[in-house]
Amino acid sequence: MHRLLRHIRRFFRLQPGRPAWAAGVRAALAVTIPYSLATLLGFKDAGWLGLTGLLVTLANPGGAYRGRARVMGTVTVLGALVGVIAALAGGRLLVDATLLLVGVFVLTFARCYGDTAGSVGEKLAVIFVASLGAHAVELDAASTAAREDRGGSTDAGVHAGRALR
Repeated sequence: MHRLLRHIRRFFRLQPGRPAWAAGVRAALAVTIPYSLATLLGFKDAGWLGLTGLLVTLANPGGAYRGRARVMGTVTVLGALVGVIAALAGGRLLVDATLLLVGVFVLTFARCYGDTAGSVGEKLAVIFVASLGAHAVELDAASTAAREDRGGSTDAGVHAGRALR
């Protein structure tokens, strides 16, 4: 019990130093501005902009501006590529499961090349999984709509048959 309490205290202990308010505000703006504009313009998949803005912001390694720009630009470009590949692939359970296993393994294997590459790979893995899952949501929505449509037409047919009797 003492060990558990020690871990809980360490978890809630504040580190000395000043909070980076400017970095927090910059991150919040990077997520909310694109999402809000896309929502106001009527894009139905505006959530992707918010997710991508968040992941690119989280990929920021700190340090010199040139290094940060390179890493964040890499996440942006490769994230778009990975998202498109995952969105176009799949649709069947076995294909999706195989792509999920191979894709996440390859993207998280980047950790072998250092912390920055690992961080980029993890962000890309999130985009890959979300994009692969978006296809499944569309299929589920389409099958639900088809079931409801069939149910409605069957119901209408039964009522029409009863009316003819």
